[in-house]
Amino acid sequence: MGMRTVGLVAILVFAPTMLPNLAQANQSVVVVPVDQDEAYNMAARLCIATRRVLASRGRVVTAAAVALAPKSSAQAELVSKALARYKEGVESYDGLEFKRARALFREAADIFRRAMQKKLSNATQYTKTLHYLAAAALYDNDRSAASASFAEAVSFSPKQSPDNAVFSPDVLKVYEEEAAASAKRGSLNIVSNPPAEVLLNGRAVGATPMLKTSLRPGNYLVTCRRASYESDSQWIVVQDASKAEVRTELKALPQGMMYTQTLAEVARETRGPRPGPATSRLLQMLRTSSAVLVSAKGGKGEAVWTESGRWTKRFSAAVAPGSERAFATRFVESGGFIAPPDACARSIDCGNNQQCVDGRCVAQSRTTPFYKTWWFWTVVGVAVAGGATGAVLGTMDRSVTWRAELRPGGTQ
Repeated sequence: MGMRTVGLVAILVFAPTMLPNLAQANQSVVVVPVDQDEAYNMAARLCIATRRVLASRGRVVTAAAVALAPKSSAQAELVSKALARYKEGVESYDGLEFKRARALFREAADIFRRAMQKKLSNATQYTKTLHYLAAAALYDNDRSAASASFAEAVSFSPKQSPDNAVFSPDVLKVYEEEAAASAKRGSLNIVSNPPAEVLLNGRAVGATPMLKTSLRPGNYLVTCRRASYESDSQWIVVQDASKAEVRTELKALPQGMMYTQTLAEVARETRGPRPGPATSRLLQMLRTSSAVLVSAKGGKGEAVWTESGRWTKRFSAAVAPGSERAFATRFVESGGFIAPPDACARSIDCGNNQQCVDGRCVAQSRTTPFYKTWWFWTVVGVAVAGGATGAVLGTMDRSVTWRAELRPGGTQ
């Protein structure tokens, strides 16, 4: 009886603090580069690292450019059409109708290429289609076409090899020959105005301007994207020991000016004790309730997490090229507001249970009133449970004594 009451009290005390964390774990978070000037390059790279670290912890993560992108049902139908052609091609391939399979896989591959250009499909399905296309061409006695399809698959996704449970050894041998022939490397120089995040074959690799070296020869899908601008995607051919180049001018979207002004106001609000109207407006634009705001200026990076209408986490540290992953890991693993000595002023609230003392965020020196602490209410719950148990037991003892006094002959 008493243990059940204690357990109930413990649940009532600790559940309110646990449930928000469980809910937040399932929320999607948008990672936003706040800087819009020359610091954008490093801020975007910190955002990429932060998204990867958060995703490795099981969070659903989105880039600001994707969150602002409009959705189109007509484009979604494009992917459905590609998948339908792919499935028809597999059926024809299994039925040994290699000419028909080649035609279907070629059509599916072309549609997947267009879909990836619109960021509606990933590289995995496109590469699988190329593997089937190469195998069908090989069995249709077209070795050169098979080699070309495998070379495209290797350059596009070098770590994704054909499934040895599906394809025969002679198909895998041709693939391995093409993989070995693609060992020579080229380079790719990418420049955009304004600076933008770069995706190479659907994977974020950095921000412009950038020089990507040690690339296998072949076709690459280069996408430059930035929030409030139209994304630009181009197919580029990288040849043996050569240097290819991409230059693009991004067009601002109609809401671009409002987004830029909002970010400037948000940057000022991050120095205050709590999010303001600009942060609320930004979250509405991004269609989220959780965002990480990343800035990188003067060799120092800062990441601030806003969630549930407050600043929940802040981290600030020196950054340099190559240290983005370490910065993101320390930020994600930090327990709350952490800042260097010069990162706060006395008028700024450092956050949860901290205050600014001599320019540093430290634990608050004032003590919390005892009646607001969790342990006080736990003790009260235990005391109430104990009192209730004692009262019940006391009542039971008195009832036994009363019955004994009524027995004939007096008490025993």
